[in-house]
Amino acid sequence: MNNQAVLGQFLRPVGQFDLIRLGSDSDGGYLVVKQDVENADILVSLGICDDWSFEAAFLKANNVPLEAFDGSISLFDLFKMFIKSSLQFFNLKRLSHSIFALASYKSFFSGTKRHHKYFVGYDKEPNFIALKSIFDQYVGANGRAFLKIDIEGWEYRILDDLLAVADRLSGLVIEFHDVDLHSDSIERFVNKLPLDVAHVHCNNFADINPDQTPLVIEVSFSNAKRIADSALTFPHRLDSPNNVKKADYQIAFK
Repeated sequence: MNNQAVLGQFLRPVGQFDLIRLGSDSDGGYLVVKQDVENADILVSLGICDDWSFEAAFLKANNVPLEAFDGSISLFDLFKMFIKSSLQFFNLKRLSHSIFALASYKSFFSGTKRHHKYFVGYDKEPNFIALKSIFDQYVGANGRAFLKIDIEGWEYRILDDLLAVADRLSGLVIEFHDVDLHSDSIERFVNKLPLDVAHVHCNNFADINPDQTPLVIEVSFSNAKRIADSALTFPHRLDSPNNVKKADYQIAFK
């Protein structure tokens, strides 16, 4: 099976950064720049589902307030996931994860760690909120937020808003979906964003199309200075396949 993915030059990291891995060793973990984590005043996380391993690891590295937004999840939703997993006797790993998520949700999201049951895209009560509203309400004019985005295609609805708050970002990691359909939008965004591409990784739960374009990618952007200009290879030594049953995709840029 061909596991060679091809991405545009605009997604090539500008050099080597001091990367660290935060979150799960498989799906849910990301490589981000250590200095960006340290410089954050707040973590804003868009899309958590039933996995907050990234958020937990981030707060262990820098214990700042967390504002998480996901309209698809609640304690009741986690209970339904647990029931569904308990009927899948062959998937003990999934059942174990569901039990942990259900048991830890209320204790994790407490105090300065808050989950808001909103989808992020635009302001519309009762279930939707715009990125600008989040930053105005929770980050403030002088705050520096690290922003994690995994919102299953809705990221394209907030790219302009994201550019508008870019001066309040310490760092950013974003998952782009349906890359083959939105390559032009991604390129325009990357070229306008005043942060550098620090890392890129393909999510191997998604396919590579016949043109060798990976359908889902994870991109980390940084405000920090790169530590070297030497050539890079992908996947990075700290990368891990999202789907551990498949090899990670190799990446070439053209």
